[in-house]
Amino acid sequence: ASEVASIVLLGDRLSQVVSALELSRASFQKIQQNLWWAFAYNLVGVPLAAGAALPALGLALTPSAAGALMGVSSLGVMG
Repeated sequence: ASEVASIVLLGDRLSQVVSALELSRASFQKIQQNLWWAFAYNLVGVPLAAGAALPALGLALTPSAAGALMGVSSLGVMG
């Protein structure tokens, strides 16, 4: 039965159901937060990587800088 269950409670305390629901809500909120951060990051980062700031500011990302920023973004999502 545990192979097909969405959640498995170990023990005989019903309070574990409440704890599991709280953990589920906290996880979902963290997922939503990470998605919004990724959206904002890409909203700024993609035009910079494409050279949108080059004519106005003379600012362009080199491939190595873009790769480094991608790594920093991944670390931020994991943290």
